[in-house]
Amino acid sequence: MKNNRSDAETGRRGDAETRHGFFTVSPRPCVPVSLLLLLIGCSPRAVVKPAASGGRLERIAVQALEGPAGAEIAGEFRSALEGSDLRVVDPNQKADAFLAGSVVEHKAGRKLLVFLGSAQTVSKDQTLTASNPILSLSGGQTVPLTPATGADSPRIVAENATVGVQVKLVDASGTPLWAEQYSYEALELTTARRAVVKYLARSLKREVPRLRRQPRAAGAQP
Repeated sequence: MKNNRSDAETGRRGDAETRHGFFTVSPRPCVPVSLLLLLIGCSPRAVVKPAASGGRLERIAVQALEGPAGAEIAGEFRSALEGSDLRVVDPNQKADAFLAGSVVEHKAGRKLLVFLGSAQTVSKDQTLTASNPILSLSGGQTVPLTPATGADSPRIVAENATVGVQVKLVDASGTPLWAEQYSYEALELTTARRAVVKYLARSLKREVPRLRRQPRAAGAQP
């Protein structure tokens, strides 16, 4: 009886050792904590590239704009930016940023001689009389000025001049820093151009302090 109990105890002890050995030698996927932290640190993340100005936005070069009168409007931009804390340099010189863009609309005003008359139409046995409207051929605004040659019917109308410009400021690497578009209507083309340049130049001057506060991108030249 004692031998049987000893054999049973030996069997249970052997089973326990076998089970213990199973858990010990059985292959089990195990990732070290250090490796797990390394994998987490290598997860893809969004990379935000700051502007390369980083307080170094002093010299600005105004390039000729694309489109009609682009060179003339660029010259007006240079004049508008002079006298500020920005130093305007030639496009072929070293600059911290470049102002470029295009003229999207450049339409001169016109003065037209239009004769106003009346027309009669018959509709459902009724006669309707209406004056001929003043129509603009290009869709611009028309303003009656004065009767021509002292007559009541002929009139001189003026079609407004329209100028539209879109500009952008980029750093030396081509990274966009600022962009804006503006259009203006006036009786004279020069007035419309000056209003557009004045607005965009003033908007750029307001943005300069913010651009200078931005951190410098890695590898940017001091």
